[in-house]
Amino acid sequence: MKYIENEKFKKDRFVTGFTVKGSEIKIKFANGSKMLVPNVEENRKKVLSRMDEQALVISKQEGKFITNQKTFKKTIPSTILATGLATGATVIGTLTNSPVSEISIGVGALVGCGVIYKIGANINNHRKLTEVTKAKFAAENKDFLNQNINQSKNTLYGVSRKIKKAVKSPNVKGEPIDMNLIDKLSLQDLKDLLSNIKREQEFAFVMKPAKVESEKVKGLF
Repeated sequence: MKYIENEKFKKDRFVTGFTVKGSEIKIKFANGSKMLVPNVEENRKKVLSRMDEQALVISKQEGKFITNQKTFKKTIPSTILATGLATGATVIGTLTNSPVSEISIGVGALVGCGVIYKIGANINNHRKLTEVTKAKFAAENKDFLNQNINQSKNTLYGVSRKIKKAVKSPNVKGEPIDMNLIDKLSLQDLKDLLSNIKREQEFAFVMKPAKVESEKVKGLF
């Protein structure tokens, strides 16, 4: 789970994931530190509970990142204009030997830095929005996915191999789709699984063929 700034969990308390090796669970935190605890079901449930809580907290920030993205899209024309002005000012300053050449270069560089900063900020915002949206989707649908993932083999058709491996693993107890697995999946992986389950429920096909009674009449053969 990627760390997103929030008021409730600091980096040294924010669980990004965990791995199980033999008798130990290695828990990883957003500040890079690690913690080793005994590999018992109670500890696994505790760390997953914290990750579920984190997902709920950061999912509430989705609106902020959506607003930031909309604001950037509105300023795209001015950003393109600023890029042109920065390029033009730098070229003019470089090609001329006038007293204002250094000023032109300086202005071009300054405007250019502003444009680069704005684009960089939007890329960072988009990355965070992707993580927040996935966390929100997981928080809203995780229980439903786990309750219905084993309806039939069709629910796993075309989904990520990581999901198939988790569902079929003999070491998985309880819910195969947990926040530790979700961190390794894309939002599309989760949506594909949800789509399969809902399609299965919509058609509600009978998966076991009904027994066909023998046409033989007792006593005739």
